[in-house]
Amino acid sequence: MKSRAAWQVIGISCVGHFYFHYFAAMYYTIVVALTVEWALPYHELITLWSLGALLVALGAVPAGRLADRWSASGMMVIYFLCMGAFTFAAGFARDPFQLGLCLAGIGLFGAIYHPVGIPWMIRHTSGHTGKWLAVNGVFGGFGSAAAGGATALLMAFGDWRLAFLLPGFLCVLTGLWMLQAWRRGRIGDDGVARSEAPGAAAGNGNRGARIQIFIMLLFSMFVMGLIFNVMQAVMPQLFTERMGEALAGNAVGAGLLVSVVYAISAIMQLGGGWLADRFALKRIYIGAWILQSVIVFVLAEAAGLPLFLAALLLASAGAGALPAENMLLFRYAPPEHRSLAFGLKFILFFGSGPVALELIALARELTGGFGGLFLALGGLAMIATLVAAWLPLRRLDRVTQAVPAAAPAAAE
Repeated sequence: MKSRAAWQVIGISCVGHFYFHYFAAMYYTIVVALTVEWALPYHELITLWSLGALLVALGAVPAGRLADRWSASGMMVIYFLCMGAFTFAAGFARDPFQLGLCLAGIGLFGAIYHPVGIPWMIRHTSGHTGKWLAVNGVFGGFGSAAAGGATALLMAFGDWRLAFLLPGFLCVLTGLWMLQAWRRGRIGDDGVARSEAPGAAAGNGNRGARIQIFIMLLFSMFVMGLIFNVMQAVMPQLFTERMGEALAGNAVGAGLLVSVVYAISAIMQLGGGWLADRFALKRIYIGAWILQSVIVFVLAEAAGLPLFLAALLLASAGAGALPAENMLLFRYAPPEHRSLAFGLKFILFFGSGPVALELIALARELTGGFGGLFLALGGLAMIATLVAAWLPLRRLDRVTQAVPAAAPAAAE
């Protein structure tokens, strides 16, 4: 039976995951309206988020290190308060320079969540870690989903400024509530004992296996992040251009379709968590890569309903792989450096964000479309699949079979 404090940590972590993905994705819908209001080209406005996306990556390792040395709970308070404040301030931006500064602030403090919030939650789970990671992932997926639809609706009932102001205000309120709970001792950093943490017993005596796994994940995490960031950025514009006359230039309709994609893919992550608790993590991970490799090529030319279905399958495959990936990383990271390890993961994952934006802008400027970009991503996805399948992961199977029965969530 989990304590009340553990349930609160799990809940706060899930809400924090929702906020991050909402705030990281909402600009991709707002930018469609800004191209009209500010009379600037899409490829110039989309890169305003480049610095913010870069800071999400660069801030991951320092955030994780601070959480390890100081307080994960304290870092989460800073996350809610400061990311919310910069989002609220973005609603008052008068020109691209001011907006870019606010987006940079969102990225800087948004960098706290993944290296801090996820291992913080895992420490408070006492079983079925894959399930809880999947639930947490669902909230993140719903954040991405809501970013398109809710942002579009806020712009329809108000304008793009309201789309920044209301979410920022709610995020600050959440931070103030958490600050009070933390100061009164209702939540804290400690969860299950390190010896009982998911995977703590697995692989600690086999340094070579842990290194092999981490090397395998380095490249695949970067490519997965690149695909995720490209799709998150271009999907509203892609749907606007390729879904027929009904959506031509319709930011609200495109945003709602994006919401449907991410909402369904978020739910699919529950399946990934169920699989991660029961089957070999490597098979789940490689299978997801095979599916993504095929779908990215389809997106190069797809239009209409096939485009929507391909986007949905791609988002679902990527989301479904995350519980297995996070369990692998948590299991083989040194217990005293788990937040740092997640920081290293997300500096790669989110470090691909600025690269994605620059590639999008370049492809748009040179070709006027996204087809060539998806072909290139398909090639990278195939390489990531081969790397994941080629590395000697059989040693992982032998190591993890030694996990004691007391840690069922870590068993494959």
